[in-house]
Amino acid sequence: MVPFTDDECEALRAAAPDWFAAALTLGLGAGLRLSEATGLTLDRIDALGLRIVTSLDLLKLLVNRPPLTTSEAPAAGRSVIVR
Repeated sequence: MVPFTDDECEALRAAAPDWFAAALTLGLGAGLRLSEATGLTLDRIDALGLRIVTSLDLLKLLVNRPPLTTSEAPAAGRSVIVR
């Protein structure tokens, strides 16, 4: 997998509607999955430590589906370092 370049990220942000900016930032900058981003709460963001801890997978709760792969985060969540 090749990460997006800075120019590609800026092009995506420029083309996206304003309401989608937070989702793009979480996906492009932190690599959060949609299900992790939708369950994210402020108390799980450590801005000074540049870390996000995901613990709630809202989409899985809504559709009650099993994990798609064995590589998906466990129920306890995962810690994402943001650089």
